[in-house]
Amino acid sequence: MPTEQKEQEVRELAEHFRDVSGLVLADFTGVTVEAVTELRRRCREADVTYLVVKNRLARLAVAGTSLENISSYLKGPTGVVSGTVDPAAPARIMSAFEREFGKPRLKAGWLEGTVVGEDRVKSLATIPSRQELYAQVTGGIGAPLAAMVGTLAALLSNLSRVIDGIRAKKEAAAS
Repeated sequence: MPTEQKEQEVRELAEHFRDVSGLVLADFTGVTVEAVTELRRRCREADVTYLVVKNRLARLAVAGTSLENISSYLKGPTGVVSGTVDPAAPARIMSAFEREFGKPRLKAGWLEGTVVGEDRVKSLATIPSRQELYAQVTGGIGAPLAAMVGTLAALLSNLSRVIDGIRAKKEAAAS
C-alpha cells in the first residue's frame, strides 16, 4: 500500500518530468562522493538537474506521459540528469563527465519524445548549444555582409583617389 510520502514523491517526479526536454539515465555504481559533488556543480552551472531516483517511483511518475518509453531502462542504480532549456545539455555534461572520470555508465537518453541509446547520447553531446548555433548563424550571415561593405568602401576609396588625381592634374595644367 503506498504511503503519502511516496505518493508525494511520485507527484514531484511527474511534475519534474513534465517540463523536461532532454535527459540522460546513468548507472552511478562506483562513483565517488567527490565525483558526484563535481557533477552536481556542473549541472547547476548548466541549468541542468541531477536526481537519484527510485526506479519504481520513477516508472509510476512517467506512466502515461511521453517519457513512458524510458521505463525499461529504470533498473538498477539510476541517476537522472535532465534539462528544460537545452535538450542536449544533459548529454554534453554526462559525456564529458564519463570521459573525465570513467564513470558513470550511460544507460540511455531521451530527447523531446525519442529514446536514444548510449552511442546516440554521446553523439548528441557533440551538438553545439542553442546559443552557439545562433552565433554560428549570425556569423554566417554577417560575414558576407562585412565583405560587401569592405568591397564597397574600397570602391569608394578608389573613386575618391581617381577624382582627386583628376583634380590635381587640372590644377597643375591650369597653373
